[in-house]
Amino acid sequence: MGAQDSKVDLVEKMTPGEIEKRFGKIPAEYINLPIGVAIFTLDCDGMLCIDGANYMAEEITGLHIPDILGKKFEELYPDALRTGLLDTLLESVHEKVSREMIGYAPVVGSDRKVFKIKSFPMPNGRLGVIFNDVTNEIALQVKAEDLENELERCMTSRSEIIDAVPMGICILRPEAKGFVLISMNPEAERLLGINSNDATGRNHDVIWPGSDKQGLTEIIRQVSITGITYEIESLHYKNSHKQGYFHLRVFPAEGSLVGIVFQDITHKVKLEDELKKRNIFLENVLDSANLWINLIDPEGNITFWNKSAEEISGYSAGHVIGDKKIWDLLYPDPEYRDKIFSKMMDILSGNSVQDFETEIQSENGDKKKIIWYSTNLKDRDGKLLGSLTVGRHGSMKK
Repeated sequence: MGAQDSKVDLVEKMTPGEIEKRFGKIPAEYINLPIGVAIFTLDCDGMLCIDGANYMAEEITGLHIPDILGKKFEELYPDALRTGLLDTLLESVHEKVSREMIGYAPVVGSDRKVFKIKSFPMPNGRLGVIFNDVTNEIALQVKAEDLENELERCMTSRSEIIDAVPMGICILRPEAKGFVLISMNPEAERLLGINSNDATGRNHDVIWPGSDKQGLTEIIRQVSITGITYEIESLHYKNSHKQGYFHLRVFPAEGSLVGIVFQDITHKVKLEDELKKRNIFLENVLDSANLWINLIDPEGNITFWNKSAEEISGYSAGHVIGDKKIWDLLYPDPEYRDKIFSKMMDILSGNSVQDFETEIQSENGDKKKIIWYSTNLKDRDGKLLGSLTVGRHGSMKK
């Protein structure tokens, strides 16, 4: 709400000239509509050119409006002619009639998306087009008949839309021997390493090896019976061509058909597994070090506290992580604590520390001298993540 309000306020403060420079020749009341709006005009060659667009059009397509004003539609979307979208829009402007359709187009910073589009004639031979992104709706459609209703008004065929979805899609039909594959899109062929001509008509457990063992067969059966969509966060896949992990959504389609929409998450799973192993390894190394090691976030909270820190201070990691109160316990004298905390904030502001000596009070009341070394931790962009602090018990001095 706040972001929308700020855009409204911004437009209200703009002069007509500033509005035209930023959005082109588009009625002001269209600028903040929550759906994409683009205005086209015909050039001397009879081709559609961008005359203006609103905020949402910019957000959906990723195209900066001032950069595309005056450009021909087919320059921005070369597939518009092949798919029939351009012909439909030209027909709408010449015959002065509205048209509804579904089409796909590439989007800046993303794969191509699927759009629901409605054109409407405007005065002076101009054409208005409203559109919204329906990629996810089509990719994960629960009811096949809803998809078909949309496609009846579409100038492109059903197969073109399904082929445009950037996820694998398989449609299964229940038969006596199980669930049989009746169709799959090109992305499914690529992800599974299977040719649709070879796979069509075969049982689902041939397409998805190990379905029974991993519970997929039972899920497909339950979706077919109950009509309830089921999501599988991670399923291991292995056949003679491919091996990896997929995220699946199993949904009821038309009649008793069952659809499976899936994405390859192998890279993500491997990264998470590698990160988990690396974290375990690093924690073991840090816990084995005969040094007090802790991490502090930019607000001064403890985020890591190793075993030596526990042994020297007497306070467990569970007692101190995420809490600033540990400083009150280690340094009970307020004046001394303020001095130490000021030094710690100085470290977080960019100054490293070596051989900084303090005296802590452990949980049992013993006073212990600690020699500190500290340095900042930053991410790849230079943003401060916190501070790494290493302490050596004073009695270990040589």
